[in-house]
Amino acid sequence: MCRRIRQLLVCFIIISLFAACSDGGGYVQSIPNGSDISLSAGALTNKEKDKVFKDTITPPNNPMNEVPYVPGAFTFKGVLQLEYYGTELYCVVRGVNNDYFLMDNGVNYLFRLDHPLLSDCCVGDTIVVTAEPMKVQTYFSLATYYVMLNNISKD
Repeated sequence: MCRRIRQLLVCFIIISLFAACSDGGGYVQSIPNGSDISLSAGALTNKEKDKVFKDTITPPNNPMNEVPYVPGAFTFKGVLQLEYYGTELYCVVRGVNNDYFLMDNGVNYLFRLDHPLLSDCCVGDTIVVTAEPMKVQTYFSLATYYVMLNNISKD
């Protein structure tokens, strides 16, 4: 009996070592450099800003708006979903008017579900995102600083 437990333990350790050494671990996954996918974030035009600001919780022209923690950042509320960017799925916040890919605030990679900021979130949850709106190719994106679950009750 003791020998069998020892064999199982050694087998488990070996499998754990293989899993730890495998490629593809971690939450930072850059976007592949293929011909169909390229990451070039840019500024929004005035027309696009008007379309994006319709989804903010507190629009920038609201005199009662609190100053955001990060200059240029706004608060967006939406449902966390997955959407294709090229051939791979990435996290999207589905607002009232637009869908926004979540990306890191260094504009290096798009979020996947295993990102630490999304550790308390599941697909379908309503979340509140503090971010700076940007554009990646033809898609809207949010250079994300904070993500919170929307725990505001309707009572």
